[in-house]
Amino acid sequence: MLGVVQGKCGTKYANKSGATTGEFAGAADDAGMRHHPTITVKNASRANKRRTLDAIKKHVNDDALFNRTLSEAQLRHDAARADKALPQANPPGTCAAQGAIVLLLERECLPVAMTEEWFSSKGSDMVRTVAFIDQRPEPRDVFHNGDSVPPCGTCDVMLPLILCDKDKPECKH
Repeated sequence: MLGVVQGKCGTKYANKSGATTGEFAGAADDAGMRHHPTITVKNASRANKRRTLDAIKKHVNDDALFNRTLSEAQLRHDAARADKALPQANPPGTCAAQGAIVLLLERECLPVAMTEEWFSSKGSDMVRTVAFIDQRPEPRDVFHNGDSVPPCGTCDVMLPLILCDKDKPECKH
């Protein structure tokens, strides 16, 4: 998954699910977007997840609220992992959107727009149910390379937690 978020000041931040690769960093640089540093350590995905969750917790600044939300996100992930008929819910802290928003927040920028798209370097489709929150009668279960994808079940609970601007009037970076 690829995620891009734009700040109120116009700066764009990009992230991908999993570890930040050199190829992704180069493509983001070419597109004029900021991104996490390239990670090449053995457990890069775990390192990205921890960094993202720590940044969200710091931003929320309410341990009880963060822990409740994280627990709900983890329950959704565990349920979706056990039952493939349920809508997709990634492990908390691993989603492209969460990572892109964290980049923005770490630089005291305010989010105004965000998108996520399915991307596969092999051009393969994602075949998994993802529930839309708009008026569509049924969830969609096949996404092709480049399709916009709605938030997964985990992001449904994590993103509202981190999108609050906390009454800040402008970006400060």
